[in-house]
Amino acid sequence: MSDPKHYPALASPHVSLNGNVNEAMYAAFRDGIAAAGDADPLVISLTTLGGNPEIARAMGEEIRLLGAY
Repeated sequence: MSDPKHYPALASPHVSLNGNVNEAMYAAFRDGIAAAGDADPLVISLTTLGGNPEIARAMGEEIRLLGAY
């Protein structure tokens, strides 16, 4: 495993999500992105064992769009 001191942004992500992918996680995801402002890079940590695949797809698409801009 990598030493966290070499990757300080990974040690404290702007958005940290864990649990089932559901409406509450999506709301926390959106709130976290809004609170991060213009963070560059924006670091998102996600740990889940499952949940709603459509919400997961929407989150992934938003991350892709953020990367494009």
